[in-house]
Amino acid sequence: MSSESNTASGRVRLMESATKLFAERSYVEVGIAEILKVSGVQAPTLYHHFGDKEKLFVAWAEQAFLKLGDEIRQSTNDMADPLDALTALAERVGECAYLPIFRTLDSAKRLRDLNNVARIEQAYFRAIFEPLCIALMAASDAGRIAIDAIDRSASVFLMGSLAVSSKNELPGSGADSNYRWWVNHFVFGFIRPLP
Repeated sequence: MSSESNTASGRVRLMESATKLFAERSYVEVGIAEILKVSGVQAPTLYHHFGDKEKLFVAWAEQAFLKLGDEIRQSTNDMADPLDALTALAERVGECAYLPIFRTLDSAKRLRDLNNVARIEQAYFRAIFEPLCIALMAASDAGRIAIDAIDRSASVFLMGSLAVSSKNELPGSGADSNYRWWVNHFVFGFIRPLP
């Protein structure tokens, strides 16, 4: 096997191990030794491809947000009813098993390099927040809702989407994974519905 294919497979194995480990635990809870053990590579391979654990985490987070953003766009494209688009978006966000959104954003705040923090936050905005704001504006333009503060409305929407997720099931919440229920309650509870 050539050294080039070894190099490529080492990078792939590191990203696969990052996906497994960072989906389960926060950045600070995952150590370099564990990443190396799970990936089956040596430290020089990590340092060659990423430089350090922080840059591996950033690469993983950007890739995971990109994947989720693609899934959101695919599931909401060409939906005539903006509430259907909001429901599909809520489901994609709520059921995403490979990317714990808030834990990832919280972990990003603990990174040393502020440029890395910004990269993760930008990936989040492109993948989730912007499509959500577009869907909320489409619902507003269609006369389904009136929005006072889109950024706050989008944040409330995301929190609710994660709360009703079957994978999160908050203790005592009685949450079921009915995303249409959440969208209806969001529209009629947090946003002023238009007549």
